[in-house]
Amino acid sequence: LLSAGLHSEEANSWAEALKPEQILRRVMWIAANTMNSQLLQKSTELLLAMVDSQKEAALTLIPPLVYLGLPELLTDLLTCEITAITEGIPAHGDVVLDTILQIGEALSLADKHSQELASDKKLFGLACKVIKISGKDEVGPPGITAAVLVANLLAEEEKLIDEILYDAKFLQNLLQLLPSASDDPGARNALWSVLGRMFDGLETSQEMQASKRELVSVLVSQSDLIAEDLDDHREEDTGEDEKIHFSKQSDIATFNKRFKAKIGTVSKMIHVLDDWIKTEEESSVQDLS
Repeated sequence: LLSAGLHSEEANSWAEALKPEQILRRVMWIAANTMNSQLLQKSTELLLAMVDSQKEAALTLIPPLVYLGLPELLTDLLTCEITAITEGIPAHGDVVLDTILQIGEALSLADKHSQELASDKKLFGLACKVIKISGKDEVGPPGITAAVLVANLLAEEEKLIDEILYDAKFLQNLLQLLPSASDDPGARNALWSVLGRMFDGLETSQEMQASKRELVSVLVSQSDLIAEDLDDHREEDTGEDEKIHFSKQSDIATFNKRFKAKIGTVSKMIHVLDDWIKTEEESSVQDLS
């Protein structure tokens, strides 16, 4: 009922009713301390409704929630869920994990709090870890939500890319998420955005070849996924899809920018591969001589 109210025409009234600190503290306390999966799901869904409600309602609730420690609560909840999954302990399910990540995603889009969220390397690291375990059955859809959150945080703090630049497992699982994001343009753009930032860094990196070896191996082994994604969305990416309608000139500019970014990312992937092959060949020649 509360979640529905926050997405209704009466959202502002509901937000004002929920705004008192003791109410917000109670909801957050339940989310942080309950051992009941259903209660955890309901409390996190309510928190999501608060931060992702209609604009004015969200503006009413987000500042006090952040002040009361919502970002810290997110990292604690994510840590618990990820630990449970990695250690084989029964977790609360992918619905709860996905909801927690969606709360982070909503906060990462809040103008006055996105930078604060991006400054927390722990939250970024946990979102990346969700992607790295996204091959597990217990994770599923949250892998996509985590990728969107990672993209949003990187948009606020570019230096965070250093945390994953040479992480082959992260790259592998990120690429393996492409088919799952096929029908979600926003998620697909987020995945390509993260890939773009990774290969921006790799293209200019002066690290030793050994650091890039695993990444190159992943890129080669997953190249079919990249090709399939681009081929499946060729008309969409080039603007030839008749289903795409632009309401204003800025939409066209954004669309073109994203398309050029994807092409640029592929170009950088090829450059990294070519550079690695060239260096390996030079090394082989030196060894023979």
